[in-house]
Amino acid sequence: MNHKIGIISDIHGNFTALKAVIEDAKKSGVTEYWLLGDIVLPGPGANELFDYLSTLPITVKVRGNWDDCFLEAIGKENSLESPSDVYITRLSQYLKENLDEKYIDELRSTPLYIEKEVNGIKILISHNLPNQNWGRGLLATNSTEDFDKLFTDSDYDMAIYGHIHTQLIRYSSKMQIILNPGTVGQPFSMWKKFEKDLRAQYAILEFDDFGLGSIQLKKVLFNIEEELELAKKENLPYLDLYEEQLKTGVVHTHDEELLEKINLKEGYIADLKEYFNF
Repeated sequence: MNHKIGIISDIHGNFTALKAVIEDAKKSGVTEYWLLGDIVLPGPGANELFDYLSTLPITVKVRGNWDDCFLEAIGKENSLESPSDVYITRLSQYLKENLDEKYIDELRSTPLYIEKEVNGIKILISHNLPNQNWGRGLLATNSTEDFDKLFTDSDYDMAIYGHIHTQLIRYSSKMQIILNPGTVGQPFSMWKKFEKDLRAQYAILEFDDFGLGSIQLKKVLFNIEEELELAKKENLPYLDLYEEQLKTGVVHTHDEELLEKINLKEGYIADLKEYFNF
């Protein structure tokens, strides 16, 4: 009997894109989901997004780097001297104000990686590398040697990771399968002909009596204007940057010059000093 698993990653607070992906997955016969982290930020998704996730048959969940960024920010581990840190911390303030403590605790307790075995196939699931959910070590253009680092246990038949927002299927030097489902909430492309394709992304694994029957990389349209209206309604900080991301795929997380101007104009540093008592 065939069994379909939906692989979703990098929602980044985009509830509208998530709902579109899950609707498509259900129509495709998916009965189980693996979630590869980066649930939160910079989008407005908070309690309603987490409530929705709690209704799904999610059997695997790992923690992403943005999930950690949020936890670090509300723990006052960031510096107000860095415009990028201010950006992440002000967004985290917004999320903390709108997210139930039980979901924050859930993020804290989520592991960096999980091992699964399906139909005799041993699979590593992580957000990036199993012991490091951040960094550029697994970009799609990196060497096979870099991807071999996923297979800390040589018995793994397959590794699945997120983080890079790029769909791919490739192999290790020993021909183990490597899968990235892409991003649900923050699609982009570095190749000019593809840069306007901002559909939400995910993957479907289909297992059958012989093992792994198929891998599908899927893209799903979602209503960008609906997501933008939600962000406006919820008074999301850095709304203009979020609109630019939704409509062009461009992000400014590390654009220190631009972020400094916005932080000063909007008084975000003062907000953080008052809220977190820096």
